[in-house]
Amino acid sequence: MAQMLAPYNNAMRLGQGFNSYTQKTCIDGAVGPKIDEPKEAVSASQKEVSQIVSYSSRFVEKLSDITDAMNISASLSIKTSKIGGSANGAFIDSDKFKESDLNFFIQVKVVNQSTMARNYTEFEKIDVPPAQFNDVYGDCFISGWEEGGELNALLSIKCKDKSKKQTIQAQLEAQLGTPVLSGKVTGAFGQEGAETNKWTETTISVNWSGGGKLKKEDAVWDVNSLTLAAANFPDKVMMTPQRTYAILTKYTALKSFHKQMGGFTPLDYESAGIYTSALLDSYMDYKSIWKQIQVATAELETGQTQLKIAQPSGEVLNYAPPTPTRKYEDSIRTEPPAESDTQQKPLAVPFTPHQFKIAAYLPTPLGLDKARRDCRLEMVKIVHEVDLVTRNPAIALEPDRDGIFLSSVIFKQLLPVKALPPPEPSKPSIPAHALPVPDVPEHVSVYMGIPDAPFLQQAIQTHENKASRFRMSTYSGTLTAGGNSFNHLDDIDPENRMKTFTFNSNEKWVNHVDVTFMDGTKRTYGNPNNNFHGIPSFATTLDISKVKIVGAVIVSDGLLGNTYRPFKFVSWLCFDPKTGITTHSQHIGTKPAAEFTLTNSGGTVKTHLAPVLDGSWSLWGFYGNALTGLDALGMVWKKD
Repeated sequence: MAQMLAPYNNAMRLGQGFNSYTQKTCIDGAVGPKIDEPKEAVSASQKEVSQIVSYSSRFVEKLSDITDAMNISASLSIKTSKIGGSANGAFIDSDKFKESDLNFFIQVKVVNQSTMARNYTEFEKIDVPPAQFNDVYGDCFISGWEEGGELNALLSIKCKDKSKKQTIQAQLEAQLGTPVLSGKVTGAFGQEGAETNKWTETTISVNWSGGGKLKKEDAVWDVNSLTLAAANFPDKVMMTPQRTYAILTKYTALKSFHKQMGGFTPLDYESAGIYTSALLDSYMDYKSIWKQIQVATAELETGQTQLKIAQPSGEVLNYAPPTPTRKYEDSIRTEPPAESDTQQKPLAVPFTPHQFKIAAYLPTPLGLDKARRDCRLEMVKIVHEVDLVTRNPAIALEPDRDGIFLSSVIFKQLLPVKALPPPEPSKPSIPAHALPVPDVPEHVSVYMGIPDAPFLQQAIQTHENKASRFRMSTYSGTLTAGGNSFNHLDDIDPENRMKTFTFNSNEKWVNHVDVTFMDGTKRTYGNPNNNFHGIPSFATTLDISKVKIVGAVIVSDGLLGNTYRPFKFVSWLCFDPKTGITTHSQHIGTKPAAEFTLTNSGGTVKTHLAPVLDGSWSLWGFYGNALTGLDALGMVWKKD
């Protein structure tokens, strides 16, 4: 069985009865020490401090994620309408949590020592009816303490620009991730922090026990001060620890309990945790809705807003909440079977949940008042359900337990919504000849130049419908009429990118290119059999699986009276989100770059760029022409 803990408060005593579900203290002296042993606690570590430190930081979407991390009872939070009642979790503003776009929770736990009262083993029985045992004794007792400290912080962030949400989320992970808090990673985050502050409205709530003073009185809580406090917290706790948790032990772990109580077993709440956490999330949703209704009512009365009736979907309007089963009706009137033969104090007012009528609320003060009352009633239903689980935790496992209260998701769709502001008064009409001519976007062709060859004209006709995702750059070299043309747009899967390509050349020209795609497919373009009478070849391979090529500078050389210009050298341009446009370390040429020279004054240099140079377009394939060698080459760009 896992160790059970409850947040410490000054009313706790060793041997005191305790209800682990409601986190309420019960009868004092439920368990005492053996008479023949001293009444002193035995410390698990008395000579030296050997700390146990745990760091945790993550984005949370539900309040129950926080209560679970802090060992706070969801039942107590529902009953008091505050996280943790007025104790550890009171620093959390549930309304602010619900209104925020991001919630980042940070926790640092430090355990200096655990103190166990190992001699507290004698159950002190008094005459209590079995049905009231949990009210008097609870289901466990306090058997020790954890001493150390705990720091909890919640950053609730509202994004002014919703499109920046993912960027802000990544920056917070970098600034307040577990490695940073624990001191394993250090660095300056000034620029990122300034960017985060620019686009957000952040509320920081902090609570800690142990460690003394964590920051100067005149300092405010921000990302930097919070990071520093978290990193220094274990050292401060070593100097000034305090009790943070009570250690709980079930009565069923005591031999003396079984001797005195026979076959009686207290209620077991271990299986009720998940169900009650779900109840807490629903309750806090309704609490937030109730506040929104109050604000809308005030704004409507003062004329600050206009409302219109909601238009919920047909699925919502036709939804009929399940009727509570007879099993549920029995559960609100009776105790578990093992306790049915004992006297039980009846409920002061029998509670029977009504059937909710699915209908949109009117956008009037009366309609909002009805919505507010219905919202409150749904919250009462949840509180009552917690009372039932307290009396009989077995109902938390019933698979058909439905229809107890209306889902908050459905309830929200029935509330009035804000109406759009009325249109401005119409202005005098303007004569048609005086109206500005709207900019009509020009037709965008798949080819980024003037098609000066039949091959290009045919390519445009075939692939013009792909212009929104693909573009063909202009080419370098010579599109000879007798050559074999190729175009990746003709025969390659649009989603199959190039992984590597190898250009093979000799001292005269580039012969062919071998392409390997991400799925393993291979293609060869050009004339692989042309070795130009044994002249040594030169090959260059580029792996582009992890880079974005957005441009190419191609040099072609003039031969045969400048009428034939095969390309001979290519330098690649890449996009890096941090450094911008850079030159790739690899090139393509008929010989190494250090030895490359133009042999004819007719050579040309052309730069071919992607349609946009922000990384949204990148090299996807090639097109060109091959006769003696690879005579012409152009780029095919794809929008990512």
